[in-house]
Amino acid sequence: MGGLIGGIMKTKIIFCLFCICILLVPACLAVEISKETLKTDLKKPIAASVEKITTKGLPDLIVESAEVTGAPIVITGAKSVLIPLKITVKNTGTGDASDFNVGGDAKAIDGNAYGFWYVVSGQEEMEGRGGALVSSLSAGNSKTFEGFMILIAQPITAALDPGTTYEIDAMVDYNLDPDSGMYDWGVKENSETNNNKVIYYP
Repeated sequence: MGGLIGGIMKTKIIFCLFCICILLVPACLAVEISKETLKTDLKKPIAASVEKITTKGLPDLIVESAEVTGAPIVITGAKSVLIPLKITVKNTGTGDASDFNVGGDAKAIDGNAYGFWYVVSGQEEMEGRGGALVSSLSAGNSKTFEGFMILIAQPITAALDPGTTYEIDAMVDYNLDPDSGMYDWGVKENSETNNNKVIYYP
């Protein structure tokens, strides 16, 4: 009798262990699936971020064109010369650019007029560096400015000799004064050697 009872108890214990194993298997599988899902999900944003970083390059600002649109205006009383100047800049890079200036400098080849003030009506001037302020320019896009280069007699105490022939250096993302406190500036570009274009008038 005792042997029979012992056998029944063993059977019950084995059956219970079997049931516990049946219950635990799905839970273990769920944990493993969750681990694999988590690994996959973690890889997705990392891969997307890497792709975004590698495909989003740097901007590259150039002066696409510069043109004197009319005869220079000589203002004798103010000892100055105004040269109407149209400048088109383009972002040839693969990244967007922001907060840069457009302008340049000009001089009379056969006179004493010189200046680096480029003034565009209705356009904000970049503080500290001068020139027209450009808040943003998307990759592949261009923007045109029409304003005046203002030249004055050099030295400023001299009588103005306006001259008749002018050299104009149109620039984008520039600073004409390397000794100024604003020297650490500018847009990080693919190339820093193509930011200007020299033209002559007439």
